[in-house]
Amino acid sequence: MLRVPVMSQPTTAAPEDCPTGAALTRERLREKVLACLADAAEARGMPADLDLTDNSVLLESGLDSLGFAVLVVRLEDTLGYDPFVLMSEPVYPKTFGEFLDIYMRYSTSAR
Repeated sequence: MLRVPVMSQPTTAAPEDCPTGAALTRERLREKVLACLADAAEARGMPADLDLTDNSVLLESGLDSLGFAVLVVRLEDTLGYDPFVLMSEPVYPKTFGEFLDIYMRYSTSAR
């Protein structure tokens, strides 16, 4: 059985830090995603590329598929929503920019 270590205290902002009605800017979202990506990589014992641009390929970020699952869970804890649960048809982003776009698109529908 594969076990993923769980950190007792999240190192990223909790949803309360983004009160309802507060606009989540793309830059603020990028900061939160990169912080959660670093946490997910650390939890998996993997190096992560934190110098990602919108054109960076997600598969080259240093995370494997389980690392991305950890990332999405950390983001749900941080942002208060999971866009992959909210979407009616599954979308699989290829680049970091596409990943951010998905989170931006669903940020208003989650509130």
